[in-house]
Amino acid sequence: MDYIYIYGKANCPSCDEAKNLLSSHNLDFKYYQMGKDYDFGVFYSLAPKSHKWFPMITSKGDTEIYLGGLNDLKNHLA
Repeated sequence: MDYIYIYGKANCPSCDEAKNLLSSHNLDFKYYQMGKDYDFGVFYSLAPKSHKWFPMITSKGDTEIYLGGLNDLKNHLA
């Protein structure tokens, strides 16, 4: 992964867990908060229609790609 982006929302334990997990692996990431840094239009433009939970995690190298949610991140890092 080149750079990781977390699209989360306020008061989201799963979003906090994703940030802590990436930090524990010494991976750089950028956190975006719903309503502050982005809106649903951005969320839905990056995620497949089946993604309906927070956080949504993407990775960006040459292009931004969808990784999934917290469990997908855990599986990817395992």
